[in-house]
Amino acid sequence: MRAFIKILGILVMGLMATIRTTGQSPYIFHHLTTGDGLSNSHVGAVLKDSYGFLWVGTASGLNRYDGYGFKTYTARPGEPGTMSANNIWGLQEDGLGNIWVRSFTYMVYNRDKDNFITDVPGFLQDLGISVDRNYKVYVDREKDLWVMSGQKVYLYDTRKEALKVFNIKIRVDEVVTVELSDNGNSLYGMLKPGFLWQMDKHTGRQRVLELQHIATPGLYNKIYADSHGGLWLLSGKTDLIYYRKSPDSDWEKLLLSSVSGARRNKILNMLDDENGRIWIGTDHDGLFIYDRATGALTNLSEDPAINSSIASDNIACLYKDDNGIIWIGHNKKGISYYHHSFRNIVNEEHPDCRNVSVILEDRQGNTWLGTDGNGLFLKEKTKENKIRKLPLQSDVIVSLLEDRKGRIWIGTYIDGLFCYENGKFSHFTKDNSALVSDDIWNLQEDRYGNLWIGTLGGGIQCLRNEEENMNALSTVCEQTKHPMDMYYDNGDKLYIGTVYGLYVVDITTGGHVVHTGNKRGTQHFNKMLISSVYKDSKDNIWLGHLEGLTLWDLKKDTLYFMDKDTGLTDNLIQGIIEDDHRNIWVTTSNGLSILSAERDSRDVMKISYRNFSSRDGFKDNHFNNNAIYKLRNGDILLGGVEGLTVVNPNKMAEKNRSPAQVIFTGLSVGNSSVKVDSLYKGNKLLKHPMEQTDSLTFRHNDKQITIQFTTGDLLHADKVKYAYKLEGFDTQWLYTQDHKIMFSSLAPGSYRLLVKAGNSDGVWNGEASVLNITVTPPFYLSGWAIALYAVLAIGLISFIVYRIRKHHRRKFEQQRIQLRRKQEASLNEMKLRFFTNISHDLRTPLTLITTPLQAILNQELEVGLRKKLNTINKNAEQLLTLINSLLDFRKLDTDAESLHLRQGNFVVFMEEVCAPFHAYAVDRHINFSFSGELKKLSMQFDPDKVQKIMLNLLSNAFKFTQEGGEIDVRVYWEEGHACVDVTDSGPGIGDTHKKHIFERFYQGPQLQERTGSGIGLHIVSEYVRMHGGTIAVKDNIPQGSTFTFTLPVTETGETEELSPEEVSVDDIAEQVEDMQGMPGCPVLLFVDDNKDLCEFMEDSLSDEYTVLLANNGREALAQLEKHDINVVVSDVMMPLMDGIELCNRIKTNIQWSHIPVILLTARTAEEYEIKGLEVGADDYLTKPFNFNLLKLRIRKFLEWTEKCHLSFSQKIDVSPGEITITPLDQQLIEKAIKVVEEHIADPEFSVEELGSEVGLSRSHLYKKLMSITGKGPAEFIRTIRLKRGRQLLEKSQMQIAEVAYSVGFNSPKRFTINFKNEFGISPSEYLRSIK
Repeated sequence: MRAFIKILGILVMGLMATIRTTGQSPYIFHHLTTGDGLSNSHVGAVLKDSYGFLWVGTASGLNRYDGYGFKTYTARPGEPGTMSANNIWGLQEDGLGNIWVRSFTYMVYNRDKDNFITDVPGFLQDLGISVDRNYKVYVDREKDLWVMSGQKVYLYDTRKEALKVFNIKIRVDEVVTVELSDNGNSLYGMLKPGFLWQMDKHTGRQRVLELQHIATPGLYNKIYADSHGGLWLLSGKTDLIYYRKSPDSDWEKLLLSSVSGARRNKILNMLDDENGRIWIGTDHDGLFIYDRATGALTNLSEDPAINSSIASDNIACLYKDDNGIIWIGHNKKGISYYHHSFRNIVNEEHPDCRNVSVILEDRQGNTWLGTDGNGLFLKEKTKENKIRKLPLQSDVIVSLLEDRKGRIWIGTYIDGLFCYENGKFSHFTKDNSALVSDDIWNLQEDRYGNLWIGTLGGGIQCLRNEEENMNALSTVCEQTKHPMDMYYDNGDKLYIGTVYGLYVVDITTGGHVVHTGNKRGTQHFNKMLISSVYKDSKDNIWLGHLEGLTLWDLKKDTLYFMDKDTGLTDNLIQGIIEDDHRNIWVTTSNGLSILSAERDSRDVMKISYRNFSSRDGFKDNHFNNNAIYKLRNGDILLGGVEGLTVVNPNKMAEKNRSPAQVIFTGLSVGNSSVKVDSLYKGNKLLKHPMEQTDSLTFRHNDKQITIQFTTGDLLHADKVKYAYKLEGFDTQWLYTQDHKIMFSSLAPGSYRLLVKAGNSDGVWNGEASVLNITVTPPFYLSGWAIALYAVLAIGLISFIVYRIRKHHRRKFEQQRIQLRRKQEASLNEMKLRFFTNISHDLRTPLTLITTPLQAILNQELEVGLRKKLNTINKNAEQLLTLINSLLDFRKLDTDAESLHLRQGNFVVFMEEVCAPFHAYAVDRHINFSFSGELKKLSMQFDPDKVQKIMLNLLSNAFKFTQEGGEIDVRVYWEEGHACVDVTDSGPGIGDTHKKHIFERFYQGPQLQERTGSGIGLHIVSEYVRMHGGTIAVKDNIPQGSTFTFTLPVTETGETEELSPEEVSVDDIAEQVEDMQGMPGCPVLLFVDDNKDLCEFMEDSLSDEYTVLLANNGREALAQLEKHDINVVVSDVMMPLMDGIELCNRIKTNIQWSHIPVILLTARTAEEYEIKGLEVGADDYLTKPFNFNLLKLRIRKFLEWTEKCHLSFSQKIDVSPGEITITPLDQQLIEKAIKVVEEHIADPEFSVEELGSEVGLSRSHLYKKLMSITGKGPAEFIRTIRLKRGRQLLEKSQMQIAEVAYSVGFNSPKRFTINFKNEFGISPSEYLRSIK
């Protein structure tokens, strides 16, 4: 008996636990409330316009919804373009795009200006429609506009923009229906009391029908015409509806009975969903859906426990848009809306079976549901869809498995492992079995029937198929202590996700491999903790982490990483499974992601994402770990905190949405929203709303430009993706999920903004919406500014062209004048060159005259002969002066003349210049005087040029002054200038000639015997100008002329004595002694192509030198090869080889480079002298030269050679530059000294070795060293050794013997003898003298 009672108790408890699941209603609703931006919860009207916007009329204004947010329009009294009232009852859109808003009166939304027209009668008048105060507006199914007023009906065809007027038999005030209705052919309205008005829309034919067989017809004030030609009579005072299927059928009754059984007698509206169902909205009884085919009536009411139910039982309005969405407006609860796609996701709710953590479908099709905290539930596969809780001694179910024997294994947290078989539970723990842990985290069965158990903290254990005793468990992969998930691939591999990497176990051998990245080791997992592992049908392994997802492409051994940034709903991965379409479902803590992985043309995996959340119908976005399961019918079960969700992948995979077209919705600049016709910084940016705008113009300083857009997808706006590019700025498409674009600033120019969208199915529309954008430049770069710049540029170019042409004409005239002058100058140049060449040719004969003459005058002569010779010499010198004047003029004409300023006493110098003229004045009986206001005037001037200035002025004065006349020279200081007046008593100069007398070649009228060259005063004026001074001429009263020149007084240093340098015979030193192997006298080579001059020089110099002659450079080189020459004197201008080339050959030949070279030339220009010195000439004399000066120069060079020899012998350290003339010689001596010093310790170092090192033979080395140092090679080496020894004695602590050996002497004695011979003192005595 007790056993029977116990069994009966168990049965009763089982029956009590068995209840019917409260599955989700087939009608699933989503909601929009004030929390989403709705301005008021009382919704009176809904309309979707032709642009895709949803308009919602509320008690607090009109709202426009674009899928992302609401834009609100309200009444603002006194502000034009706003609504006249906020309480909206009705919304209609006609074919012209006008939205008719019904409140206490009608308003029209003017889309062109984004404002409202409240003067509706005036607006209708523009269409040709006249109305009185009482009128009705209706928009039919074809979007044509109907207006009833008085006894007329106006039909405005919006497609043809044509108006028709019909007369009616009734008045508008007799129509009791708030809204008219039509079925496409006829227009209907209710009359009072109990009559129906019908009008043919095409012909205007009217009928008034009495409502027969209808009880209390006066109650019915609403009529609705469905899409099948049926009529429905509604009333807000009864729950009885009359329905007529066709004009020929009778009225049928339809009584609404709510689930609650209450009858509140208020039917507010009706809607035909065009799918065979009529939706009926009531005041407090919710929503009724009438199935036309079956006649079934379904009542949907608010259920606070079910979020997907309608928000309220008060149905204020019903509306169906072009996408099949049913919009339901509520009083105080906002909007509910329904779409058939919401039924793809079914949330099954049970008050106890919540927080589903694990799911299993058994062989009978029953579903086992493990929960986290409320035990185990079984959902039986029956029509009743029953779900019952099983009496399991554990509340936290972690894993479920059905083995091949039909046993159900239940893994729990803390409570060990359960086995359900034949209606009984067996319980195994580590206390009564070989389990190493009571936390059974994972369960898998392989193809051999082996049971694999993953325990938390205990590793992996295996129960072999042949074993029935749980004590036979064996441990596999002992180091795997924390398996997070296991997946068996139905082959030989068991994949285990752990806290550190992926373990792959071979079920046949028990061996395992640990992976922390791909097999090649080139990539690593982003995170080592793997909470989910799955292998799909393409042999790809998917690994879930706490921070993202990893795809391991085994074929390419490549890892791909995904996270929220790449497209997942969240980073925390909860579960992974594959559906029958080979898509991967990934649950996260914030929604569901469905991934498709396909290879592209490069065999690279491309992954696309489709995300779903509570907006798509899920009860909650959070899913539990590994609570995902695929049924045998292909449905996917998802477990979450709120219970179980069933998803049909076939419906989720459908892509039936049309391509998304982008619509621009808003504009803001600088964080300020821009309205139509509003001013932003004085600029009107929008003339029309953004949806009607195809171009925008901004200024260059407009910043933070934001453009908003939408696609009109009111269901899945969050899944719409966008791509945009700004042509003119970028050529690449940029992808975003945001519905706005912000540009911080744009440079002036023209752009095209292209925006395209991919709909919620992932299908992209190839046609992009285009918005042209123009950014105006600043005023200085604007069009009118550029035009002004162009005008100015044209004007400037024209002016420049004019000036250039004028300049060219003037230049052409100048060129013509210059050509004429050039021709004249060329002629003058030819004359001048002729005289200059003649002058050069005259200098050599003059040299042959003056040089022998000076030699004769230096001898003892008779008085008479000396007087005649002096006369000859005087005239020769005068001729030389004239030639020099002509050459000076030539140098001035070619700008080859330059100043050589020196500091001196200008007054004294002028007096010395004038002194020679006193004797001449006495001979001419001319009174010549010199006076100076200052005794001393120190200044800078060029003595040579000042002397020539005075000589020219005084020569002219004496030339034109008669005997008995006067010539005065006066020097004085005036305003920082030294002034000199030269006054004569000659015939004077006429005023017409004064301004020309300083021009070259100008000659005034004069006697034939006094004719000059016309260049003297020109030279004077040029020399004065070079000094920075001035010269002028004026009349000397009563007779003659006064020439005045001024020179600026500048002083930079001490005053020099500027008298000519004189050289006396006493200054000439005697010749140096003859050297060994050289002739008794020094050998001089004289080179000139004039044989007379050569013979004279040989005759004049033979007393002191051995003179060798040559007539050109080639002959001179031959003489140099044969003889040892001490000095070379050569003319410059010679045939075959001139003196410059000869000098260059001598100075660049190491055998001759030490020989001094003196060049003689008739060319006086400084450039010739510079050229000669540049090639190495040691001196330069101009023909005719002073013979005594030439002898002195020769002797000075020989004396300098002797001094060099002495300096080399006496000085301890002598610089090679001090004893050499040319760089070549300096390099030779430097090298010779260096070679000797390098071998100074070698006593065997010989002359031959020295010659080999410096590149000279012994004979040539002997001659070279004797010429430069006065010592032969052997003596040169010994001298260097002795000088270095003397230095060591003075500066080091070495003994005399040590010094001797260190400088290359074989014995200290030899060193002592040579040291005393060289320095006149022994080494020991020298040491004592320096201490």
